[in-house]
Amino acid sequence: ALSKTLGEKAAWDMSKTDGCPYTLTCINPTVILGPLLPGLSYINTSALPVLKYFDGSMSKIENLCKAVVDVRDVAQAHVNAIFAKEADGKRFMMIGACPHMKEVAEI
Repeated sequence: ALSKTLGEKAAWDMSKTDGCPYTLTCINPTVILGPLLPGLSYINTSALPVLKYFDGSMSKIENLCKAVVDVRDVAQAHVNAIFAKEADGKRFMMIGACPHMKEVAEI
């Protein structure tokens, strides 16, 4: 989390310098879930906790809710930000739902 925060701060600082040709829009998704890219030989960080329910390494369902968002919605938000001038200079949090981990395990 710290590296993401510092990276975003550096991007904002750079975008505000004189002569910077770029505008900045930040898309900040919660836990990203959804279809994985075909052909990948690894599981992404967001999918690992869910995978533990399927492979049996997580024997108990955690009593908590997680804010999640679909990867396709995150991708669409990035495309929209490119073409929407009113998004320039803004930050957007992305939350699609907050399911209980029981719901996630039942998928």
